[in-house]
Order: sequence, then C-alpha cells, then structure tokens
Amino acid sequence: MKFHLYREQKVYNNISEVFAFFENVENLEKITPPWLNFKILSKKPYIVKKNAEFDYSIKILGFRIKWKSIISDYNPPHKFTDIQVNGPYKKWCHTHLFKEFPDHILIVDSVEYELYGKFLAGLVNKIFVQRKLNDIFNYRKLIIQKTFNKKNAEQ
Repeated sequence: MKFHLYREQKVYNNISEVFAFFENVENLEKITPPWLNFKILSKKPYIVKKNAEFDYSIKILGFRIKWKSIISDYNPPHKFTDIQVNGPYKKWCHTHLFKEFPDHILIVDSVEYELYGKFLAGLVNKIFVQRKLNDIFNYRKLIIQKTFNKKNAEQ
C-alpha cells in the first residue's frame, strides 16, 4: 500500500541560498526533531550530488534504526530526490522542490512511502506513521521558518 505526504512552505530568500541550506547534510540534524535522536553516520566531507550515499540513524520507539539514502536526482537549485536504500520503510522517496516566484521561494516536500506488513500497513500508517511524519514535518517547518526569518531580519 502506497502513502503520500505533501507539504509546501514559503520563504523569502533567494533560491540559491534556500537550496544550499537543504543540500547541506548537517542541516538535517537542525530540522529533525530532537526526539528522533538523528545522527549522521557518514564520514565527512558530505557532498550532495547524484548517486551520493549517506548513512544516518534515528530512534523510533526507543530502538536505534540505521537509514541509508541515495541522491537519485540532483538539479540545483530547483530539485533533488533522496531515496531510502535501507531503513525502516519498505519504500521512501523524498523529492525536494524549490520554486522561484518574484517575492518568495516555495519549498515543496513530496514523500512517497510504503510500509512493511501488507494487511496492517494501512492501520499502522493511520495510527502511528502518518501522525509521526506530520509531527516531524511540522517541526521542520517551524525551524525553516525561524531560520529564514532570522536571516531576513538581519538584512
């Protein structure tokens, strides 16, 4: 069973600066909620490009889970896609889009994911996964807003 998460957010900076923030792997720690205990396991330097691989770990329900992703599509400063190679999902494909408008940048997160457990996947998603993903992306939105509003205030 396939699931989809879609989010949009406006920021008021130039597209190059916004894209640079998102392609900086270390910023993942900043925009991920502390309760996930997100850690980058890959060795520096972190260079985001097509076919680059990154290893992370997160904590879910008290269990440390390793996650490996690969950048499957890379088109700066407009788009990149990371897919899970190994991790907690049966499938995870996260496309990051950056659309430029005269007065803002629209950040679009589109995540297609599948869960293990054929018959229970829909129930597990409804009761747990969907709620947690919404919590994660709500936190992310707040941090992004604070980050780019702070930069605007300093100018």
